[in-house]
Formats: sequence, C-alpha cells, structure tokens
Amino acid sequence: MTTRSKPSYGFDGSPCIVTFICLTGVLCTGEGFTLFSSPSFLVRIAASVLVLFSLLLLLLCGSYLYYVRLGKLRRRDAMLSLVDWTGTETVLDIGTGRGLLMIGAAQRLVSGKSIGIDIGDARDMHGNNSRNTLRNAELVGVRDKSEVRNESACRRSFLDVTFDVMVES
Repeated sequence: MTTRSKPSYGFDGSPCIVTFICLTGVLCTGEGFTLFSSPSFLVRIAASVLVLFSLLLLLLCGSYLYYVRLGKLRRRDAMLSLVDWTGTETVLDIGTGRGLLMIGAAQRLVSGKSIGIDIGDARDMHGNNSRNTLRNAELVGVRDKSEVRNESACRRSFLDVTFDVMVES
C-alpha cells in the first residue's frame, strides 16, 4: 500500500477515455508521418490532415492533464478569493467530489466548518468517495474543519442549517 503526501482531487470523468484519446493521438501521428513518404500527392494531403488531427488530440490531452494537476487548483483559489473571509464561516460545497472546493474553503477558516455533500458516484469522478475526500482533508491539515456527507443536494439532511458561503463543484 502506497501513501501519498499530497491530496489527489481526481480525474473528472473516466481516465480510460483520456488514455484512449492520447493513444489515438500518438498512433495517428506516427501513421501520418509514415504516410508522408508516399509518392501520391493525395496520400500526403491525407497524412497532413491526419497529423493535424492527431496533434489536436494530443493538445486536448495535454490541456486536460494540466487542468487536472494545476488548473483546477488555480481556478479554485481564484474563485474562493472572491469571498471576503472572516474565518468563522459555515461553508457548503455541493457535489464536493474529492473535496477540492471544500478543502480550499476549510484552509481559509479559523473556527468555521466546511461541509461537502456528494452522492459519491465514481462515474462522475474516478475514485469518488467520502473516504478519499477525508483523506485529502487530512493531508492538507484541515480534517478538523471538514465534514463530508454522502447525500444528494435535493435531499439534504440539514435544512435548518444556515450557510455563510455556498459553492458548487
């Protein structure tokens, strides 16, 4: 069993699809460059189109991987910086997933509480469950200010609770 020292906020959607798109891009690029050696002008044109298409696929994969590793953290921080934090807020993160917004909000709290709700559907995010979310909160050092509930936003168990900040992942 490996232990990680940094939180993992997961892959949105299926990593299998991204892997398939990346492999398709690599294979099509290779095939396109192979076809460039053809004496036929039309085959070389088709090869050019294939290479351009495959490079676009690789660019798509690269931008997705950038977003997963860095982009979503920067976007979260920019979004949460719009709130005038006092540190005592009660925060609700609807659809918390692996806790990206819930944990980011908890990092800004002194005595407040950050609550994330999610139905824990792994089809929406690979490895989406409350155990992974709480592990991320622990790794960041905000476990004591974080709470995760496995429930739908339509049927919340805390209808009488007032939230100072509400975010949606």
